[in-house]
Amino acid sequence: MGTGILKPVFKTVFKRKEVKIFLLFSMYPLVLLVATFFKSAFMNLNAAKGSLSFLEFFQAVLSVQYQMALPTIALFYLVVTVFHDEIKQGYLFLYKDLDKKKIYNAKIQSLELVYLLYFILLFLSSLFVYYVRLIHFSYTSKTFLPVGLNNIHYVVVGILGVVVMTFVGILLVADLSILTINSISVVSGIVFILLSLIAKYFASLTWLFPNSYTEIYEKIGFGNALTLMLLVFIVYSIVLKVIGNFFFKKLEY
Repeated sequence: MGTGILKPVFKTVFKRKEVKIFLLFSMYPLVLLVATFFKSAFMNLNAAKGSLSFLEFFQAVLSVQYQMALPTIALFYLVVTVFHDEIKQGYLFLYKDLDKKKIYNAKIQSLELVYLLYFILLFLSSLFVYYVRLIHFSYTSKTFLPVGLNNIHYVVVGILGVVVMTFVGILLVADLSILTINSISVVSGIVFILLSLIAKYFASLTWLFPNSYTEIYEKIGFGNALTLMLLVFIVYSIVLKVIGNFFFKKLEY
């Protein structure tokens, strides 16, 4: 697919108010910043003295965001508006002269770009909070990278796991929104995320959800963990894209 169709589709997606709502959640670290000025157990960070590097802090923030219901609901609601709402309202007619496979792929890529923008904004807001406020606390190491190779591996696996699982969630909800109503699509996506969160407690499920690889990467090796995570992600992506393209092509203008 050429960039010619991606650019206008992305612009259309980005103009939606749902994008702005979702991106607001990237400012979550600023709430933590405010909380540090109050003597309260709410959102307090706990770590050994001089142990928390920036990357470990960011990985923790990203993981919390993945587990929170509101950011996930906001993202998945955006997905269904991009697919189901346009189908229901007849906007698909605007693309009648284009290959439906290109339309589907452009929509998916646009949603992934929105998530990447969220990821970048979350990274920057975390960076701001860490180096403006948190470095004044004894539990931070004042360093960008964690101390020790094993800690670096843990953070990389943790961050990559959340990112690829979010991409899978986008694909899953997009496919469901082609076939069913918005509420079922969003709830199904949330259930999928919840399943990925509890997978680490079940040995047979851990391998199916890359965000759980923080529990097994030491056992199988860092390189093997990354390889398996990417393979699982590729399998999910191929299967869900084939399904999505199949049903999207069957839609009538």
